[in-house]
Amino acid sequence: MIKSLVGKWYRAEDKQLFYLIEKADKHNYRIIEHAYNEKTESYDLSIYKGFITELKGVYFLNISQYKANTNEILVQERPTYYLYKLKVTDEKIIQLFPLSNYIREVFSKSEELKKFISQNMHLSFFYGEEETLLRSE
Repeated sequence: MIKSLVGKWYRAEDKQLFYLIEKADKHNYRIIEHAYNEKTESYDLSIYKGFITELKGVYFLNISQYKANTNEILVQERPTYYLYKLKVTDEKIIQLFPLSNYIREVFSKSEELKKFISQNMHLSFFYGEEETLLRSE
């Protein structure tokens, strides 16, 4: 699973936005988002760290944003984490299904979050709109 994510990926519907995914350490990825800015005619960078968790045979990608050029979490009032159901159909296609924006529960322990996801992950309305990423050739 881990080796298949490393590389350059772009959104199927928007090639002006792409991600470089590299292995940060044994368990984590470093994800660098390159979003084309038409005003400056350059790319704006956002850096994330993420890891994969398996629950009942389903993979989930948990990412959080970091400050550029550091390993410090981006300081916000309340840290933001993004959680996606992850499906790698082959070495060239990744499907991401974000958890629904309607989920308002707050978890203080990862075990509470895992239990909540395990109980609801089979529900179609538990997820937002699918995003497909294609490996760059």
